[in-house]
Amino acid sequence: MKLKKITPEWYIYIFLFSFWIFSSSISGSFRSVENFSNILCRAVSLSLVSLGQTYVILTAGFDLSVGGVVCLSTVIASVTMGKSIVLGIALVVLAGTGIGFINGLGVARFKVNSFIMTFGTMVIAQGLALLIRDYPGGYIPSSYINSLLFQAGSVPLTPLVLFMGTFLGGELVLQKRNFGRLIYAVGGSEENARKAGINTILIKTSVYAISGLTASLGGLFLAAEIACGDPTVGGVYMFDSITAVVMGGTLLTGGRGNFKGTIAAVLIISSIGSILNMKGVDIWYQNVIKGLLLVTVVAARSIFLEKRGGIT
Repeated sequence: MKLKKITPEWYIYIFLFSFWIFSSSISGSFRSVENFSNILCRAVSLSLVSLGQTYVILTAGFDLSVGGVVCLSTVIASVTMGKSIVLGIALVVLAGTGIGFINGLGVARFKVNSFIMTFGTMVIAQGLALLIRDYPGGYIPSSYINSLLFQAGSVPLTPLVLFMGTFLGGELVLQKRNFGRLIYAVGGSEENARKAGINTILIKTSVYAISGLTASLGGLFLAAEIACGDPTVGGVYMFDSITAVVMGGTLLTGGRGNFKGTIAAVLIISSIGSILNMKGVDIWYQNVIKGLLLVTVVAARSIFLEKRGGIT
């Protein structure tokens, strides 16, 4: 009987559970319900941002603007939700999707390198956020905060629903919908996809627009967590989202990967922050550790697969 084909995301899940076991052994507080609730809440925003980033990287691109979109989203929310929560949400989503659409148009239609294009819009979004609010503050309604952070006992119910919804929805699109198949086709070979009659400009523009949308949704959840607008809070999401996607097994060359692996990496990154904070490790060292972890996991997976004849 043939063994079931081994897929890269299983390695990252093994690493995730191993990391949880190790962290629990060095800190009793890590295995508490409260800590895992905090990890889940931190993972919601990053999972949303990483969803769009996964789609973009599957098309062999990058979206560096997600951090700026997150910053701008919290700031817009903090100056509009006092008048109307619905209006605030609508403006945030419009701004994020608009930035994503501009990115997609530049990359797909005008052939601007995705690194340059999204770096430019990142700077613009960050600048707009600082122009609107140059320091953390503003007003996020308590009703909005309570609804997004609602707990049933010790379980953060709304964050759990949002996290699982992001996971299932993101993977469903890639594996069960025609749009997902088109993303893989464009990422595998844009030229071949074009010859096959696929509107590559539309697909690439769409994934960047989705990335802007999901980054704005991540910013909306983050605004509830920090209860204010902060023009600098989103910077880490650019690095962490790319780290999660690559660590989760998606190739930077496009065409291969999935969201299942990304989600596991999101939980790893959120868990790293938790255990290092418990141990009093400085934030700058945390970034170094994340970088080393990314290199280690990717290298180990590549070596493991190569020894098994390139099974993917």
